[in-house]
Amino acid sequence: MQAGKISMAADTRDGIAAYDAFREAAAKVTADDFPELGTLEDGSVFALRLDGVTAAAPIPFAQVRDKVEASWRAAELVKAKQAKAKAVGETLAAGKTLTEAGLTEKSAPDLQRDGFVEGAPQALAKTAFTTEVARPPF
Repeated sequence: MQAGKISMAADTRDGIAAYDAFREAAAKVTADDFPELGTLEDGSVFALRLDGVTAAAPIPFAQVRDKVEASWRAAELVKAKQAKAKAVGETLAAGKTLTEAGLTEKSAPDLQRDGFVEGAPQALAKTAFTTEVARPPF
């Protein structure tokens, strides 16, 4: 048997924490528990003792700055796309064309159900052929 220490968190998956049985035992252990043997999925055994609990603390901003920025940029992109979609929808509802809504129209008259349009998402043809025709609201 090999003695070791590990600092656990909900997302720890390194070393012995890669085993589900160990993570489950670690999630339940208390400081009052006596170390008992547990069995891992590969037949190995372990004993677990809780030495202490570190209070949760915010991660220093310097460590997560890049993630925060990427998340903010993604959220702003979603807002911009939603605003554009709403504006295009309003333009179309007013009876105007996609071009008048600021989009580029491209015709693909020979498009087959299993075909594709270069530069467009792969599911475009399937979506086009399964979408109901929009009817004017009158």
